Amino acid sequence: MRKNIPPTNPSPHTPRRPIMSSDTESPKSQSSSLVEVENEPKMDEVHSDAEADLILISSDYVAFKVYKYHLISASPVFRHMLLSSGRSNGDTDAADKEDDRIVLTDTFFEVSGVVRLFLDLLQSNKWPEPTSNDIDYLFPLFSFLDKYERGLVRHAAFRVAYDILKSKSANISPHHLFILGSDMDDTHYCADAILMMVGKVWVSNTDDKGRKVDRWFWGSSGVKTVEAPPNGSNVMDPRFWDARELAAMQPLHLLALMRATTKYDLTSGTKMDWNGLADEFLRIMKTVK
Repeated sequence: MRKNIPPTNPSPHTPRRPIMSSDTESPKSQSSSLVEVENEPKMDEVHSDAEADLILISSDYVAFKVYKYHLISASPVFRHMLLSSGRSNGDTDAADKEDDRIVLTDTFFEVSGVVRLFLDLLQSNKWPEPTSNDIDYLFPLFSFLDKYERGLVRHAAFRVAYDILKSKSANISPHHLFILGSDMDDTHYCADAILMMVGKVWVSNTDDKGRKVDRWFWGSSGVKTVEAPPNGSNVMDPRFWDARELAAMQPLHLLALMRATTKYDLTSGTKMDWNGLADEFLRIMKTVK
């Protein structure tokens, strides 16, 4: 039996790419800085402590009020930005001066959803039951952590990923978990995601307005896809994944999955040997790494 134990020292690898959201842009060579902004951004409902002495502004213009010492203690990049600015004196009353602001600019991994998740993990806030939208933020979160933080928050992010896997939430498509495992460079996470695929197929359906959409089917829940896969095709078959999902995969994981699926009939559904497929995936990964 495989144990869901996250690696203690995860290391960055191939640069991560956008997934799922159709309006997501690729990461750009943009830098964050301490600047003044002309118009007031929308304040986040949770991270809005009036006593906090720093404002983080996401690339989609949401403001987060945080304490400088949180960022200084967690992130060498933020620490350098704040210390080099000469405005990191924690003894200064925030009410007696204008708040410092860090404006984030990357439209992939510095959006409000990612910043909010980063701050939740940094401050040990409990993450609610994950949805398909929430898991989207885990992918760019690792890119955010590659840039800003390498320690406790990264480990907490891995814990969240494993909690999602163990929860077997009906709100999350198993193939998205497989892609997340690939993004974390965790082959056993990918293998456990394969075992959640039993009987999961794409089916045609209609939305609340009667328009035909295509959804992955798992109980009564579903997530709209961009490209319609054939009705009844297996969710684990990468031939029917969205192009952005394939682009988000680490090449070796995709190669191992494609080679492993050649030995099994994915149309057989629950009768298929899913344990065999997971084991074959792990075997191939050992040979290609």
